[in-house]
Amino acid sequence: MYSPEERATKAQLLVQFQTQQISRLRCYLVLEDKFRDFVDGQCSSDEFYSFCVYSTAEKYTLVTRNIDYIVDNMINLFGEETYFVRHARQVQLLEQTRWTKTLALYIARLRASYEESCDIVKQQLDEMETESDDLGDRVNTLLEYIQTDIDSIVDGYNSS
Repeated sequence: MYSPEERATKAQLLVQFQTQQISRLRCYLVLEDKFRDFVDGQCSSDEFYSFCVYSTAEKYTLVTRNIDYIVDNMINLFGEETYFVRHARQVQLLEQTRWTKTLALYIARLRASYEESCDIVKQQLDEMETESDDLGDRVNTLLEYIQTDIDSIVDGYNSS
């Protein structure tokens, strides 16, 4: 078993790893560029659709795998019912929801590009983007809570 200080240090490293992974995986720039290429007529709709589905699914898989790894390690370090694990599980659920909505957003954008501009389609896209951003904010808040909790434990060990 790990000492309390070792557990706090390992948990801190896990959260830092998780934060870096999620930040890296939240880059929508490539998808946005591909969407612009499609709108400008530089790639076909099938090519764009395949790219969106593949890249979003790939990122979703990476996010899920990384968060599963963190949750498993948190359970090993602290046990099933600690607040670290509960927060990590919330992050896990929110990120899965977020990536599902991201994929839906790109599919909706693709559909909208075939239709004439209408306020309903634009409104739906805006709502989906807002919801995705809200989920991202909730994830960031949870990560801050986890990091603050771990920092306070580490500070407690360092001051004693």
